[in-house]
Amino acid sequence: MRCYNHKTAEAIGICCECHKGLCEKCGKEEKSHLLCSQECAQKWSEKEQMNDCAKRIYGIGVYQKRKGIPLTALFFLLLGILFAGWGIYNFIMYPVFFSSFDFFFIGFGVIFIIFSFLYWHRATKTGLNL
Repeated sequence: MRCYNHKTAEAIGICCECHKGLCEKCGKEEKSHLLCSQECAQKWSEKEQMNDCAKRIYGIGVYQKRKGIPLTALFFLLLGILFAGWGIYNFIMYPVFFSSFDFFFIGFGVIFIIFSFLYWHRATKTGLNL
């Protein structure tokens, strides 16, 4: 492969940002990355900052947070308990007005409870506690 700027020179590497072939004269090494220009260095730096911010938000790598119950799983668990509780309460307290609405609430409550445990299991496997 030839250098992008010097067509006669042999390329020694590829720019990490724009993927152009670079010779010894053109390539500038910054933070163990080969870059061709200041623009590419700036873009690479911005991408590293975005990745670092994402790692901080999701608690990945050095920013890994303590393991706990993910808020989404906790929300679905509470929602399931409310639905199932309301259905059971109506079923027990008002047997005269027996309706399919009671089973609707109980069913959705059970579905939400199961979903919360599935979400918790998935979150502990992937390490993302949201």
